[in-house]
Amino acid sequence: IGGHLAAPMAASAFGASWLLLETVGFFERFQSITISWSRPDVLSLLVYFSLTALFLFWNRLTRWRVVLLALALLSANLLVWQKALAGPPRLEVYFLDVGQGDAAVIRFPNGRIMAIDAGNGGRIAYDYGRRVVVPFLRYSGWNKIDLMLITHADADHCGGLRAVLERIPVDQLMITPHPCEKPLFLDALSLARTLGIAVDTICGYDTLDGIWPARGFVYSRPDTVENGNETSLICYLQYGDRSFFFSGDMGPELQGHLYRRGLLSRCTVLKVPHHGARHNNSRGL
Repeated sequence: IGGHLAAPMAASAFGASWLLLETVGFFERFQSITISWSRPDVLSLLVYFSLTALFLFWNRLTRWRVVLLALALLSANLLVWQKALAGPPRLEVYFLDVGQGDAAVIRFPNGRIMAIDAGNGGRIAYDYGRRVVVPFLRYSGWNKIDLMLITHADADHCGGLRAVLERIPVDQLMITPHPCEKPLFLDALSLARTLGIAVDTICGYDTLDGIWPARGFVYSRPDTVENGNETSLICYLQYGDRSFFFSGDMGPELQGHLYRRGLLSRCTVLKVPHHGARHNNSRGL
């Protein structure tokens, strides 16, 4: 009996949740009426609720007016001093959970934002670009990507790119010169050019500009090989005594290629190739 009673209740809850999510998704398409808020801290919330209470309940608060006004002014004062006394900016590197795929976001000390890959996506697959990468950027208060790197054209790396380009302004997009006929990648690339985004095809070695006091480089093989994994656009970053190596889906062939050119050295943090697959990760790595 319990199961028969619970089934309609569960179905009703599912229907209500589905309707709510679909409604939010519908209005999300209209970016002109969507306001993105970054994560507020405790002091910001205190200021907001104190001023809201004063505005809505001014006549009822009587003696509490002074208390709420003092609380709002104290919180605003602490908020200003919190910003003024904050330590020097640092390099922030975030690896996002996009299932079997890659997506990382880097915030440099000078405030510039770089994203590497965007997880899987498209009309059929779960769109990690729309449901993970974009919400993370908005939650963090980062409303623009200065540089977007796509390591290669596999769906689990570039599938969410279109959703990101549709919702977040991107100044520059870096890709590899590897010939590709994969629809998801070509569709996103076409959108980038339509939006006027600068698309740079990296062929060989190039340093990353505008990220001081961090430094780094990108590299893509100038020669053509059949396996797209072996032409992954790799990225190396260094900040102080910490270094990061983003390898895409680099295989043993590209690994040896980088060794011979002196571009593969020890690093503090390694984004392992091909999600840790054994055949793409030798013991020497």
